[in-house]
Amino acid sequence: MAGQRFTLAEIKSLDAGSRFSEKYAWARVPTFDEAVARIRGKAGLHPELKTPEIYEGRDVDFVALVD
Repeated sequence: MAGQRFTLAEIKSLDAGSRFSEKYAWARVPTFDEAVARIRGKAGLHPELKTPEIYEGRDVDFVALVD
């Protein structure tokens, strides 16, 4: 799977929870904006791009996203 690219629609269709418990079956992967909205005011957030060279030319101002 390394290097494989998915569309947002493909990622949103994945089951992100059943590997942890049937109770979480078909939990969806949130977008960054959805995660920030869900977490805002409840916990801290430390975004990190693991391989920034993959995202070259796609500069994102994380402070603006969470401010």
